[in-house]
Formats: sequence, structure tokens, C-alpha cells
Amino acid sequence: VVLSCGAALVALALVMRVPALAPLAVVLSGLALAPVFGTTLAWLSQVLSARLVPLLLVAGSLGGVLSPWLLGQAFARFGAGAVPVTLAVLAALMLLFTALARRGARAAA
Repeated sequence: VVLSCGAALVALALVMRVPALAPLAVVLSGLALAPVFGTTLAWLSQVLSARLVPLLLVAGSLGGVLSPWLLGQAFARFGAGAVPVTLAVLAALMLLFTALARRGARAAA
């Protein structure tokens, strides 16, 4: 689920560069991100120790605080064209970390 959401977000970030499609792509990006937190928390709480779940909640909250700030900084410094690029980079990082976590979980099993 998380990998599919990340791939959809990367594709939608590219679509955002087309002005006529940007509003729809922004809405669909929000929908693509909706299941990520809950799915990641449920998946990692099965793989990791229960003692680490509070750390996962803090990390998830930190991402929810830092991502909008990063988008705002990119917009203020480089203009509206930086938003799709920033979203694509954040989505690519999410895909990378998810793939690394999956590989680590498989190695531990």
C-alpha cells in the first residue's frame, strides 16, 4: 500500500507541473497520502518491538510537521514550480525508506 501510494504521489507530482491539471493532482495527492501513516504504523508495529511504537508515533508526527514546512520554504524561495519537485523528492524518500524497511524486516524474519 505504501509503495503504491508513493508511486502515485511521484506521478501526481509530475502532473502538477501542467497548470490545467494541477488542482486535480493536488487533491489526488492528498488522497494518495491518506493511507500512508496508518498503514505504516500497523505494519511496523507488527515487525518491531511494542516498545518502539511511541517512537514511531513521534516520527510520524515529525514528518507531518516538517513536510508542510519544507513545501512552504520551497514555495517561498523558488515559487510554485518548486512544490511538485519537493513533493516528488519527499515521495521518493518515502519509497526508499519503505523499501529499506521491508528488506530489513525480511532479513530479520
